Amino acid sequence: MDPEARTITVNKAMECDSSGVPSLRHVTKTAAGMRTVDIPQRLAAYMAELPRDNLLVIPSAHGGVLTDSA
Repeated sequence: MDPEARTITVNKAMECDSSGVPSLRHVTKTAAGMRTVDIPQRLAAYMAELPRDNLLVIPSAHGGVLTDSA
């Protein structure tokens, strides 16, 4: 994430196995999935305050993957 440019670079993907357990893929499913996305100033400001000790952009309250309903 680049808070000054207000962008997020997508270069990984989360996928779930048949039992629903999530895992991180270090590439996206297709080359088109690798991209940089503009984000609103409000989101950039919020994310700039988050600790950067996690690979997830916005993890759950417990630091893990958000649920489908989240």
